[in-house]
Amino acid sequence: MEPGLKVLSINRQCKLLGISRGSYYYTPLTKQDEADFKLLKKIKEVQIKHPEKRLPADFQRFESCR
Repeated sequence: MEPGLKVLSINRQCKLLGISRGSYYYTPLTKQDEADFKLLKKIKEVQIKHPEKRLPADFQRFESCR
């Protein structure tokens, strides 16, 4: 794959190689991404167990971005 190749677009190169564009742009999760996901999962578990307790506004805004 050559992203700067002007003769063939990324889309065309992917088709010729038999891969999806999503596969071309895929980046694996980092350790930080995994840690963030675990933290969000724990926050969500607490929220489900205790719906009467409200999260701080910052967390509510962050969760709405998902």
